[in-house]
Amino acid sequence: MSRELDRRDFSTNKVTPVQEAELNSRASDVSTRLPGGHPVRISSFDATTGNPRVITSDGASAEKGNYIPRALDHVRSVSGVLGLAVTQPPEFTVDPHIQGTSSGAVIVHLQQQYKGIPIFQAAQAVRFRPGCAAPCAWPGR
Repeated sequence: MSRELDRRDFSTNKVTPVQEAELNSRASDVSTRLPGGHPVRISSFDATTGNPRVITSDGASAEKGNYIPRALDHVRSVSGVLGLAVTQPPEFTVDPHIQGTSSGAVIVHLQQQYKGIPIFQAAQAVRFRPGCAAPCAWPGR
């Protein structure tokens, strides 16, 4: 039987000005490479991990359907902004059951992995807003 052990220190804020500047710089770089050059911005940071809590992608082309492949493509394209190492390819498994809200938003849940092993509390959720269908990624805790 395997055990999950969380060894993080919740008493300190892991967001440093240097890390915040680095991740915001990565967001600017990624924005220039995305289709249509739509901006990606970090809306908030997670004090526990020092990584972004919410990443918003504004101005993406609106499209309905194909939510799972689009969510995977989006998370892979912004993986550097998520704080993932550039040397390791991003690995995610997808929950095949997409969720819809009464407002028309669609949410796809993904679990980050490392060499096929799920990473503890490294879930992501990609939300497609109603109407514009542009993705917004945040940790799905």
